[in-house]
Amino acid sequence: MLLHDSSFVGYPIIENNNKPNRQGISGNCWILSILFIFIFSTGSFAQWVNNPSLNTRLVLDSVEPVNISSVKDSKGGFFLLWEDDRNNTAFGQSEVYFLHIDANGNASFRSDGKKITRLIGMKSNPVCSENLSSSAVVLWKDFSLNTSGDIYAQRITSSGGLLWTEDGIQISNTMPYGRHAKNELVDYSITCNKNGISFITYITKSVQASEEYSIWLQQVSPEGNLKYKNGGLAIYNSRNRKIMTTLMPDDYEGVFLFWLEKQNSKSVIFARHIDSSGTAVWGKKHLMISSASKNIVSYSVNKVGSSSLYIVWETQGKDKDIYHQLIDYNRKALWTGGGKTVTLQKGNQLNPQVLISDSTIILTWTNELKNDKNIFAQKYKLNGKSVWKDNGVPLASSWGFMPSAKKNMFDQKIISDGKEGAIICWIEQKKDSPSSDIFAQRINDKGKLVWDSSSVVIASYLNSEKSYLSMLTDERGGAIIIFKENREGNRSIYAQKVFSTGTYISQIMGFNTELMGDSVKIYWYSANEIAGTNYEIERFAQTDTGETGSSSLWAVIKTFNPGMPGNSTANYYEYYDKPDLSGTLYYRVVQKDDKGNLQPSDVSRIDYFYSVPGIVVGQNFPNPFNDSTVIKFYLPHSIRINIEFYNSRIEKIDGLDNLSFPAGENEITFFVHELPPGIYFYRFTAYNFVDVKKMIITN
Repeated sequence: MLLHDSSFVGYPIIENNNKPNRQGISGNCWILSILFIFIFSTGSFAQWVNNPSLNTRLVLDSVEPVNISSVKDSKGGFFLLWEDDRNNTAFGQSEVYFLHIDANGNASFRSDGKKITRLIGMKSNPVCSENLSSSAVVLWKDFSLNTSGDIYAQRITSSGGLLWTEDGIQISNTMPYGRHAKNELVDYSITCNKNGISFITYITKSVQASEEYSIWLQQVSPEGNLKYKNGGLAIYNSRNRKIMTTLMPDDYEGVFLFWLEKQNSKSVIFARHIDSSGTAVWGKKHLMISSASKNIVSYSVNKVGSSSLYIVWETQGKDKDIYHQLIDYNRKALWTGGGKTVTLQKGNQLNPQVLISDSTIILTWTNELKNDKNIFAQKYKLNGKSVWKDNGVPLASSWGFMPSAKKNMFDQKIISDGKEGAIICWIEQKKDSPSSDIFAQRINDKGKLVWDSSSVVIASYLNSEKSYLSMLTDERGGAIIIFKENREGNRSIYAQKVFSTGTYISQIMGFNTELMGDSVKIYWYSANEIAGTNYEIERFAQTDTGETGSSSLWAVIKTFNPGMPGNSTANYYEYYDKPDLSGTLYYRVVQKDDKGNLQPSDVSRIDYFYSVPGIVVGQNFPNPFNDSTVIKFYLPHSIRINIEFYNSRIEKIDGLDNLSFPAGENEITFFVHELPPGIYFYRFTAYNFVDVKKMIITN
């Protein structure tokens, strides 16, 4: 059976005991209230700058910040890590600092940053991973107690707290036998699983003549307790050179471990799976991911669903190429042995960047041909087949109108746009000039460029150098882009927020609808509102899946011009609609500026069955779906009904026959099980009433 009918719910429409107060106001009236919304009790306003030639300066008083990294906090803000030597310029002793920036661009504590530890001595190379809500775990190399350096870890909070003592936790031990170092740190990395457990790996090189390389693993609880003593669990050692460790947690408190190892003058990717007890479960031999005939210069690893890992790497030979591979949790290679080639484009292929979205893979890379660098994107199915045009979609052309305007595009980064597409940013540098700008583009799930064809400018301060580019999601379909910039000799860290529409000013936020008696309450916020802004509330009733993006389906039910914007950070609006039709209704609000630019909100869906004289069948939700969907319907009195399900060839695949349901709103759940993706229909009948609707099953 594809249906579960054991939990049908039938209940009468609730009497309207909590209707909005409309005394002296008509039924379909506009109720507008503009509220002052203060994000913090201090009354501070959002700090995002709406001008890409200025940007938001994140850190005050930094001195030559380097090794800059960032990690999101799951609330639209992020943690920022860097090192500089503002307090020790005479001795060259750098410190590691951190800062938390909230979703509005405000520093959550002192805007010059806070030291990661109270230990006195040089610190370098911070790396971090998001941890439990509002915290992150940071690794760094610390020379305070050891001239050869050891790895320390610290868990930090968005309020500036240090949770693993003020010193942090020592992870490695390069002097296990006395005062003199026996090992030299080569590399280290970190990941955290969903339970807040941190996995840390590092490589040491023996300072003795044998020069053995050893890989170590440590596990740290959210409270800061180490699982393994004496520097961690020894995973593997040999005289082959090893670098670039990468960790990926499994779903059972184990971890997948990857590294590069020199084999016959070639760097090759190897992997091991370590379970929660510290046991290697992939047999005695390490898994070789890449071909031994290719020299690997970089790679990355991403989880795909809950059963496979995606690895992509760049090779160095006569030309630079990119290969990728999918393996399952049992170490089986799912694509061609040694990996599949990403593109057959001429030239060098550089810097692969990955996004895993909806069980598909979106990959970007830089193509270098005759000293020109351009960025391409491609989408892949899990069988390794490409989805978009051959050799990828170019994000923008490096050619200007004149040859002298030629530019290079490089160092791209990619994140999800929240709608199965991606946002990509990159640095563009003019030929024969150190100055550069930063641009971004959004590409949808079909491979079409969403923003202006020439891309959106992110940072364009005149004649400046930009580096350390990174990008994080704002959790609302937009992006926060972070970079270092040299402005007239002042080197600091800046950021720019760009919304899902490709604009810099905050638009419509928190749009939603809910039933309030016989009315539908429609409400939203709008931040940084500018003069000339007006809104149109739109509605349509869906009879099948349709296309919610089609303008011909939407009817304007109310227009409002708020006049001059207030002084608050955000304005709040609400409106009560009393529809004259029943069924599945969709709402959105469209913001218009005085230049005619439009920005629609997200679409909100609601099933409206108030005072219905007859039977009403709602559209299934969600739709499309890949697991299950719910169909709601309203009955004016208890009645027996039939629901039949058909495929696109009008072949019946399942149904419910002659079942009785009570008066009021009811629902059933339809499960996909082993049905292939495609278009399906459901036919609802009761006596002489018939209604047919379309639904879509996806991968």
